[in-house]
Amino acid sequence: MLQGRRSHDQFTIAFLTTHRLWLAVGLSVAAATVLLIVRLVQRTSVQFVMNAFVGIAIGAFFAYSGPHGLEEMPPARPWRTSCPAS
Repeated sequence: MLQGRRSHDQFTIAFLTTHRLWLAVGLSVAAATVLLIVRLVQRTSVQFVMNAFVGIAIGAFFAYSGPHGLEEMPPARPWRTSCPAS
C-alpha cells in the first residue's frame, strides 16, 4: 500500500516545488512503473500500484485544469476532521 502512495506523494511534492506539470508527471509515472515491475517480479498484487497511476492522473488533471489549477489541486492526504458533539 505504501508503494502506491509513494508515487502519488512524489507527484504532489514535485509539482508543488517545481511548478512543472510534465516533469512531475514523468517522475511519478517512472517511479510507479519501477514499483509495478518490482511487484510483477515478486508476483504480488499490483492493485496499489495501479491506484497510484489513478492518483497521479487525478492530480495531473486538477493541476492542468484552468489557470487556477494550482489552487484547486486537492491535497495529497485528506485529513479527517471531527465535528464537535453538540
